[in-house]
Amino acid sequence: MTTRLTTIILAVALCATFALACSAPPATPTSSPSPTISLADTPIPVQTQAPSPIPTDSPTPVTPAVTPTHTPTQTPTPTLTPSPTRTPVPTDTPSPMPTSTYTPSPVPPTATYTHTPIPTSTQTPIPHTATHTPTVTPTATAAYTPTNTATPTYTPTHTPTVTPTPTSTNTPTPTNTPTATAVPASPPYVKWVIGDEVPERHEHAVRLGVEMMHNYALSVGMPEIEKDITVHVYYNFDNLIDAYYDTFKPVGVSKEWIRQNVWLNGERYGLGGKEHAFINSSRLDGLHRHFQIQLGAHEFNHAQVYDLIELNLGGDDKTPAEGPLWLVEGTADFFAWQALSEGGIIPYGEVREDRLKYAKRIPDSLEAMETSQGFYSIYNSYDYAMLAVELLASRSGQGSLFRYYASLKPGTTWQDAFNSVFGMTVDQFYDLFEKHRAAGFPKLDIPKLSPTSTPTATPTPVPLSYVNWVLGEDIPQSVRETLEKGVRFVHDYNVSIGMPEIDGEVTFYAYTDFEKSVEAHYNLFAKRRGLSRDYSRERLYDGNFTAIANSGAVFLNMNVLLNLFDGALMSVAGHEFVHAQAYHLSSINSSSSYDKVLDGPAWFHEGVASLLPSLALSENGVRRYVDYESKRSYAVSADHSGKSLRAFELLDVLYPNDSSYRYSFLAVEFLASQAGQGSLMEYYASLRSGAAWQTVFKNTFGLSIGEFYDLFEAHEAAGFPKLDIPKFIER
Repeated sequence: MTTRLTTIILAVALCATFALACSAPPATPTSSPSPTISLADTPIPVQTQAPSPIPTDSPTPVTPAVTPTHTPTQTPTPTLTPSPTRTPVPTDTPSPMPTSTYTPSPVPPTATYTHTPIPTSTQTPIPHTATHTPTVTPTATAAYTPTNTATPTYTPTHTPTVTPTPTSTNTPTPTNTPTATAVPASPPYVKWVIGDEVPERHEHAVRLGVEMMHNYALSVGMPEIEKDITVHVYYNFDNLIDAYYDTFKPVGVSKEWIRQNVWLNGERYGLGGKEHAFINSSRLDGLHRHFQIQLGAHEFNHAQVYDLIELNLGGDDKTPAEGPLWLVEGTADFFAWQALSEGGIIPYGEVREDRLKYAKRIPDSLEAMETSQGFYSIYNSYDYAMLAVELLASRSGQGSLFRYYASLKPGTTWQDAFNSVFGMTVDQFYDLFEKHRAAGFPKLDIPKLSPTSTPTATPTPVPLSYVNWVLGEDIPQSVRETLEKGVRFVHDYNVSIGMPEIDGEVTFYAYTDFEKSVEAHYNLFAKRRGLSRDYSRERLYDGNFTAIANSGAVFLNMNVLLNLFDGALMSVAGHEFVHAQAYHLSSINSSSSYDKVLDGPAWFHEGVASLLPSLALSENGVRRYVDYESKRSYAVSADHSGKSLRAFELLDVLYPNDSSYRYSFLAVEFLASQAGQGSLMEYYASLRSGAAWQTVFKNTFGLSIGEFYDLFEAHEAAGFPKLDIPKFIER
């Protein structure tokens, strides 16, 4: 992949910085420390290992792929000057994970995140007042200087002092030495890399900010963070550059280029984005304690929200794919100060009053701050952004901000997500904000949660009596519970749409040892027919599959599935479970023939097994790639040109096609819009009558297969518009 110099380093979508960008400490209210540039515009290489592979609708079974490592290929010429404009960045999409020839479980592939270049040193410098030059031995800030200490040099008390005599009168009193502060608790998904030279007080401040941000985010309904976030803290700037370079190993980019163009020769406070946050500890010297803590919270919040985004974050010279810069930076600033307020560090009202003084001086419109160039060219833009986000939260609840980022999925623009989550277009919000500004930014009630939505705990599913589990000893109990949960969700949902009672058993075989899967398949299907184990190996594609449903048996390749997140595990299990349910309802196993249509078109079977689990998971609050909206967006985004649904009636045509599952999803969705979701499982039960599948199709859905194809082609020509798919339709 060839990219411009400034987009070589794959972005962690790193959005920088903090309140200092907008206001100074109370002691000097007329000056403001330098804001750090948004990581949304800072090219930072993405994690060295790409997200875990997710099974897709690829038809050709292959060996489970090792998670790919993104390697930029463009080598910038050192004499070039990076352009400050936003340049579209091509992104890598992990190759689809193939699944079984009969019942692969499609899940949209994990996006590889890229982003746009940061404003470089060729741009107008951002005003700043914090010009402290770090030294090897930093002095203590006022917040950490004890009243009776003769020298301001910071001395941690965790170093034991040997006292020559036990006489208490010779022991210094506790008030003469700073007391050691307990290390704040770290969230379970956070890893730390702390430079040896980082002062203890700096480390403590950053850790405290991260802990407070984590706790506050949970209190407003932040979805689960599914990737580890690593927080890097360095005081020595050379060590910071070395660590940054060693973490991402960018191809063709020198450390000097990173020093100048990413970290602006040490001017930047921090960078926070996809899976990583970096803190320049030397910039914390001389700052009030609450600013030090807020920096950790601010950058960590960037990492949290970018974990939720499912878009390829390429950019251009306009608004970033994840939304306006005022929203990205305003979210981090707003949440960081709210977290510190709830943590007892500084009241949010006090912060707001201070920021308000600077925001009122800004003549520019909020719309002018959508782009990187616009946002960073306006002094005190962070104050403006925080008040804008505050207004959004007052109308939809603070949790809506996290929902906005979580709704940024393939096929969804940020404008669509904004409208859906906040209940208005961005232009309508701009009008509302202007009225709010004209009124002097009056104080607002800012609820944590939307008045119309209260999160409820998901009950632990009860095991199903007709479902059995045979798992290898190396399969964690937590994985089994996740698989069972997905199966239970699908069962309950299918019952809710009128599925008849299942009168047979479904058994899941889940092994990392392929030979155990072979043995199970042999005993079930090959042995009684006088066939060898080689037959079973062939049917299981020599281990190159993700999941296969054969009659009432489901085989799961745990070498693949153990790499997936919980939602994908539930989706795969649910997909194969629907196939097994359909077998018991119809008593026909269509997998026995690839060149004949026995119980209905192949696209119908795969579409039903894709649609119903996505609806079931959505109803139970499972998101990220596997819910109905995600699956639909992914299906619509596929290239369907030159394809015909009629050709996908046969298994041997369906499986080799790279978008057949997505096409099938849309076809079955269209059927459900015509006859209701309940008609899908009713179709299988009706096959027991012995009638031809074409007859059963017409009786169930009210139109012949030929009539359906004509209607679907018209639906496709219209661009697959969204449909109402009720559970039942009176016929």
